[in-house]
Amino acid sequence: MKAFIEKHKMKWIIFLAVWGFFSGCKILLTLFGKPNGMEAKYPLFFLTISLVSLYVIPMIFLIRYLVKRFDISKKVLHLSWVLGITASYYFSGIGQTPLGACWLLVVKPPQSFIDAWGAAVTAPIHEEVGKGLVVLLVLLLFRQFNLKNALISGLIVGLSFQVIEDCVYTFQQIFTAKTDGFATLIERIVHAGGTHWTFSLVFAVGMVAILTKNSGLSKKQGWFWLSMAVLAHFLLNTPFNAGLTSDTAEVTILMLCFNLCLAIAAFMMVDRIEAHKEKSA
Repeated sequence: MKAFIEKHKMKWIIFLAVWGFFSGCKILLTLFGKPNGMEAKYPLFFLTISLVSLYVIPMIFLIRYLVKRFDISKKVLHLSWVLGITASYYFSGIGQTPLGACWLLVVKPPQSFIDAWGAAVTAPIHEEVGKGLVVLLVLLLFRQFNLKNALISGLIVGLSFQVIEDCVYTFQQIFTAKTDGFATLIERIVHAGGTHWTFSLVFAVGMVAILTKNSGLSKKQGWFWLSMAVLAHFLLNTPFNAGLTSDTAEVTILMLCFNLCLAIAAFMMVDRIEAHKEKSA
């Protein structure tokens, strides 16, 4: 059995990547293809979501710098974008249903707890695992299973997921809530410096450290970074994060700063490990 799995491992990886891509495309078509009879609002929607360029463009420049610094393969770069935009949303959604059912049917918390803490206790797990699976597929497909590739792929996949999620929330505001969606998107743009791309970057680094030998990090360190990614996501989804326009805006700012610092710390660690490898070579 082990020999069979090893022999056909790459075929399964390719299958999962292709399946995730087309399933993600289907989800995107479903999400953005139901205007509720308000097709005339599509120009407003596209004009509004163009504002994501306020954080996407600077992040693209950052990614280009990191790609050159770590000498990352263009194959890893391009596939991370493609699967990040499509498969990450699909794989993240797969875990949402069983995880939610577990809470409802096994834990059985009161409705007040679900309303306040539901997103905090479920999303950090199914979303980070889903995005992590995309990074895993990319690295395995191109046999680039190391920290520097995990760092870049995790960043791109998280950023892609972030863009799609921002578009989904904006679409819902315009076509379901019947608002212009502008206020919602602006708030999410302001949050962009410390959300999904930071979680995924840190999670991917921890995941690779756990699954590989001689990565430069121990498995305990890997579990630390992976846990920190989930914790950061959890904290941002708690009721303590009431938003930047609330009376407790300082708490939100503190969380966003923590997330950004966590991502910077992961980058500095990987950069130090890669520098040490180059000196030892």
